Amino acid sequence: MVDFLIHILLRYFESTELTREAKVKDTLKTMGVSVAMGGFTTLLGVLPLAFNTTGIFEVVFITFMGLVLFGVSHGLILLPILLSMFGPEDNDVVLLSKGDRDDAKKEGEGPSEGLEKPATATPNMSSQVDAEDDGEVFDA
Repeated sequence: MVDFLIHILLRYFESTELTREAKVKDTLKTMGVSVAMGGFTTLLGVLPLAFNTTGIFEVVFITFMGLVLFGVSHGLILLPILLSMFGPEDNDVVLLSKGDRDDAKKEGEGPSEGLEKPATATPNMSSQVDAEDDGEVFDA
């Protein structure tokens, strides 16, 4: 269920439209079909369980069907309505193309600026590999 919602939310936040309604329309145009197809194919995958006579498979089928229908309906109906009413309208996220990221790295800008390099692990000195003896290990 979370998968359906996250795809819609991520696309909404990546949208470059200016208003909430335009962002929701853009989201549903670009991601809505994919989410609907994902739900449909998941239902097709568990459909054979509906024809099984074993009780546990019937429970699994009903659970999967409920979960998928609940997730798809929330992702394609409820969430877009809530985003169009209460979602963020500003575009604070700046998406850089690959060329812009490379230029920023060359100029010393970007997210890695001011971060220290991680400490490198020190090799274990209790055992050494002798290169002359075809990789045999001996204690120092």
